[in-house]
Amino acid sequence: MYAEEQQFKDVRKLKRTGQVHGWLIQFFKVMVLVGLLFPTFALPTVWAEVVPDVVGSPQASAEGAITAAGLAVGTITTSSHATVPSGNVISQSPGAGTSVAAGSAVNLVVSTGPAPVTVPDVVGSPQASAEGAITAAGLAVGTITTSSHATVPSGNVISQSPGAGTSVAAGSAVNLVVSTGPAPVTVPDVVGSPQASAEGAITAAGLAVGIITTSNHATVPSGNVISQSPGAGTSVAAGSAVNLVVSTGPAPVTVPDVVGSPQASAEGGHYRGGLGSGDHHDQQSCHGAVGECHQSIAGGGDERGGGQCGEPGGVDGAGAGHGAGCGGEPAGVAEGPLPRRAWQWGPSRPAVMPRCRRGMSSVNRRGRGRVWRQAVR
Repeated sequence: MYAEEQQFKDVRKLKRTGQVHGWLIQFFKVMVLVGLLFPTFALPTVWAEVVPDVVGSPQASAEGAITAAGLAVGTITTSSHATVPSGNVISQSPGAGTSVAAGSAVNLVVSTGPAPVTVPDVVGSPQASAEGAITAAGLAVGTITTSSHATVPSGNVISQSPGAGTSVAAGSAVNLVVSTGPAPVTVPDVVGSPQASAEGAITAAGLAVGIITTSNHATVPSGNVISQSPGAGTSVAAGSAVNLVVSTGPAPVTVPDVVGSPQASAEGGHYRGGLGSGDHHDQQSCHGAVGECHQSIAGGGDERGGGQCGEPGGVDGAGAGHGAGCGGEPAGVAEGPLPRRAWQWGPSRPAVMPRCRRGMSSVNRRGRGRVWRQAVR
């Protein structure tokens, strides 16, 4: 009886022990399951933080948002960007909306603006080509100024700023100086100068000697410049031609035929022809034993009268009378010009007698008048 009771008690004890073990097993199973599910459901409400969105924000604003979310600002790096303004956040890590442990670091990439651009070399290029190269490089055409230049053709770029090869921010302005060609030159005054001097002055001024023509001129000496074109003081392009008209001196005058003309007419003919009068010789010739006395006078004396052959009465330019004879007669006077003092009346007549045919006498006299002819009977 006692044994059965004891056995029954042992069986009950074993059942109780098995139940306890089962309960423990079930407990551990529940704990494992809770352990697996706890990070998913418990952490967001207990110790996790959500990363805020700071992309596109200024750096200072982004850092403030991160710290306000219970996180830390991590590494800050910079990079150029075509559209994000300088100083704003290009990207972040972890990304916006991510759950992280409190105090976790959020790294940022901050923009430095558009990437630097290398300025192209446009010096010497036509203005239109230069502007196209500048805009194609992502830059802007700045101020355009003009200036004369001895060698750079008109319309081409003389200089640029900033210079070629300089790194600048995209959209920066490039200023240009464009050539208007060589500076104007003032034409020198060469009128009245000798031709050689005039040509030297023209070339020294950076101009060219153009067409040289010649012309007579009453006052400008032969070989000197009468006129120029363009005129003195005119502003012209460097290398322009200056044409000259050079004097060949006064125009030649044809001597008129005044032999046999009255004195007044002869004098008028001289002056109208542009001629003056110099010293001339008076010549008297007698024809026949007692004939006409024809006098051609080129002196300044007045003809007072004339004698016939073999008779006294020939008069020199001063009005002194002379005898005239032929063929060895005392009244004969040598032909050809004689000194004024040789024309004396009376015993002081020249010793040289004329050579003339008999029955004629010849008298020559010197004066300073005009050429004319008078017949005396």
